[in-house]
Amino acid sequence: MKVDQTTIDLLYPARFSDMSPKMAAFVGWLVGVSYTKPNITNISITSDGFLLCQRSGDISHSSFEGSVSELESNLTSLFEAASLSDEQKKTAWAVYHEKVQDWRVK
Repeated sequence: MKVDQTTIDLLYPARFSDMSPKMAAFVGWLVGVSYTKPNITNISITSDGFLLCQRSGDISHSSFEGSVSELESNLTSLFEAASLSDEQKKTAWAVYHEKVQDWRVK
């Protein structure tokens, strides 16, 4: 599953003057576009709800990036700020859940 080109355009980091490079890397990972160097190639959620990222050129998830709740809150805010439709949001979240490795106990 992928997000469509319209969603990619709406989430383009340069549209948001306050977007951090870290958030741009997360957005790039989500939509499959490299906005940063290095870019994020894989994200794992630890059993206690933290993010470990693998960046291009790394052989493991060596980058600790904070809590999953913070990322998910920021993505929710970004989707609203980008004026994504309900269908675009649904697809973006489906892509997120498909791509992320979630090791939390369900």
